[in-house]
Amino acid sequence: MSLKLFTYSIFFLIAFPTFGDDYLIEEMESLRSSLDQNDPDRSELSLRLADLYFDVSIQENADKNIIEKRKKALSLYLDVLNGRDGITAAKGKKADIIRFQIARVLNKLHRVDEAKKYYFKVFNSKLVEKKVKREAAFSLAEYYEEKVVFKKSDEYYVKAISLCENVTSCNYAHYKRAWLHYKEVKIETAIKELKLSLYEAD
Repeated sequence: MSLKLFTYSIFFLIAFPTFGDDYLIEEMESLRSSLDQNDPDRSELSLRLADLYFDVSIQENADKNIIEKRKKALSLYLDVLNGRDGITAAKGKKADIIRFQIARVLNKLHRVDEAKKYYFKVFNSKLVEKKVKREAAFSLAEYYEEKVVFKKSDEYYVKAISLCENVTSCNYAHYKRAWLHYKEVKIETAIKELKLSLYEAD
């Protein structure tokens, strides 16, 4: 992050701690518009703005404009990923993280088939952290479960579990796999998975 963008970030945190999210979005949009199209800081600022749009849209008290906010987040993420609007395209690990965020937004927009493609790319990347890869696998498992492709779903639940770093992070995956096996009338393994989901962290 450049010194200038770091200064911008600190300014927003200090200047607008009690203002509403919409006000902060408006100010960040204004700042982004004020930057030269070729300014390298536009890329990072666009990502921060996309994160803000998305985070606001998934709050419990989100307003009626959540769909518009999610679409705006998606557009900004795609700008940075694909190098649109004068922004240099993201590469490597940064691109994979953006793909993960795009998949999350698409899921919230109920565009699950599109989201699946991005989750798949993230899961198969060699650059992303284990936690992100696990979340991608888990999302793919849920996708295939919704599509009633239980065999594929089970494969991804197993992959998600294999990427767990501790008991707590595995519990929900075991629970979901137990429910999947129950649907398939695999009662014995469903009970086994359910027991695993009840383990407590040391």
